[in-house]
Amino acid sequence: MRPTRFIIALSLLLSGCTATQFERPDTSPSQMEKDKYECEVTGRSAHASTSTQRDLYRRCMSQRGYAIKA
Repeated sequence: MRPTRFIIALSLLLSGCTATQFERPDTSPSQMEKDKYECEVTGRSAHASTSTQRDLYRRCMSQRGYAIKA
């Protein structure tokens, strides 16, 4: 897969197209965006399957104290 297509596919996966949304009390929007970005980078750096990248993203967010929004 070409790098551009990979980045687009991953962006769609980790953006609003997924059902998983996280929340953490008393977290500013800018901090949440920073954490989301850093966790997305963690997932991308794995060079693994899409499901593995998604799992790494979720684990990263959980480790930072975020919970899945109901």
